[in-house]
Amino acid sequence: MCSLLCDSDHVEGVRKYATLLSEFLSKFSWLTDSYVLDYFVDKQWQKLPPSWQNALHDVQPEQVSLWLRTGKPVGNATVWPLSLLCLAPAARSLSLGRQAVGSPAHIPVFSTDDACWGSSSNREWPPFDPSNNRNMTHAFRKHVKSKKQHEITRLAVVVELLARKCGCRHVMDVGSGQGHLARLLALDRNLGVATVDLVGSHLSSAKRFDDQAVSHFKKKSGETAEGGDTKSRGESQKPPQHVELEVSMATTPDQLEEVANRAWNKLGPRVNKFVLVGLHTCGDLGSSIVRLFTQTPAVQGLVSVGCCYMKLSCDGTKNQGKPVGYPMSQHVLSLGERARLSYQAREVACHALEVYLSRLTEEPSLLKIHCYRALLETVIVRNYTDLKHSGLGSVKHAAAMTFAEYARKALRKFPLPIPEEDLNAPELESLLKEWKRVVLFYSLRLLLAPVVESLVLTDRALYLSEHGISSCLVPLFDPNLSPRNIVLLAFKGGS
Repeated sequence: MCSLLCDSDHVEGVRKYATLLSEFLSKFSWLTDSYVLDYFVDKQWQKLPPSWQNALHDVQPEQVSLWLRTGKPVGNATVWPLSLLCLAPAARSLSLGRQAVGSPAHIPVFSTDDACWGSSSNREWPPFDPSNNRNMTHAFRKHVKSKKQHEITRLAVVVELLARKCGCRHVMDVGSGQGHLARLLALDRNLGVATVDLVGSHLSSAKRFDDQAVSHFKKKSGETAEGGDTKSRGESQKPPQHVELEVSMATTPDQLEEVANRAWNKLGPRVNKFVLVGLHTCGDLGSSIVRLFTQTPAVQGLVSVGCCYMKLSCDGTKNQGKPVGYPMSQHVLSLGERARLSYQAREVACHALEVYLSRLTEEPSLLKIHCYRALLETVIVRNYTDLKHSGLGSVKHAAAMTFAEYARKALRKFPLPIPEEDLNAPELESLLKEWKRVVLFYSLRLLLAPVVESLVLTDRALYLSEHGISSCLVPLFDPNLSPRNIVLLAFKGGS
């Protein structure tokens, strides 16, 4: 599927879809709940059904990529078991679409609404060249990586369209970071923008970048004006208003409206309608803005892109009846254990499947790092059982090192000593020969990552439906540039 529409006409199908996702994932929880670093400690290859082991024992990393992309069996096995043969096609067909929509006109909430289209230019995405994006003004490119440029150019179009659909000109960007999206919305799209982020996070940087952008436009205006009273974009448009607040599951609608008052109402007429935006809101922050959207009368539209799903709060009993990040909807909650998503499952949903598939084909030896880390885990557990899953330092160019060289660098910040002879133990050499199987097991887990993400996001759409609000889930960004590429769009007043 390309986009998922969750309105009164489609909600029953969306409920069935969520149930199907949960049932599928529950059958493979033994896979999603495994950590690849435990490959040797937990003898994970033996967890695979014997028929899978026989079919996959000689499969090469490049062949794994082909199988994951096409679903066609690879390797020398003449007959694959049906359960394995169906796994990749089933996961692909169950997952929300990940290929980015071709234009804003393909987004369901906009496609049939002529009121959205103030100018024909908004019917196509702004041109984007990741190597040299000259189509974005320098003031907005400065300090912004290529990935983020791609995201904010597309999201700015969507936010403006949704604001127009909601009949408002104000936007609140939650978790705004250094304000790159907010700056583009304010100075390029001429929207009234407020940003909300943690106290002491990025406020000083955001304000400095705002000043630089405004200065850029003033300078450009001075270069092109010929003595008239023409105002530059930096003079006629106001930069974002920045407010510090930690938005969480405990944040109330009154607190959110107070942010709006502080940002906008001191500057002019009272703002009683705005769109809430969150680009890659981490963990519960994504769930929080979805909940605040339903509860805050002034918020008329929602644009939400989540990330860091492993940081979602999930256990309602431990939260003593307080709202949790997942599940949000009554329907998914009613599915019970079938819809349970462990930390490991939610963590794998944050991985970049498309990028990984390319590495399998182009640089499979670089993935040997997964085997190195799993080997090192056996050494750590052998010496200190209670330090299992310890965080270790990242190691650059690990594939070009011996295991012992990698281990010494990874253990630099490890709190206790590891005997040198353990890093050079002869049995590790034989285990190293299994590196391709480690990569294969990791690939099987990653195959299910989009299914897990689909359940988390569909749960949010169902939560909105249960509050009488239509929404849609749309793949907005190129997944090769931005793996968390699905946006949740919603507006009040839809059927």
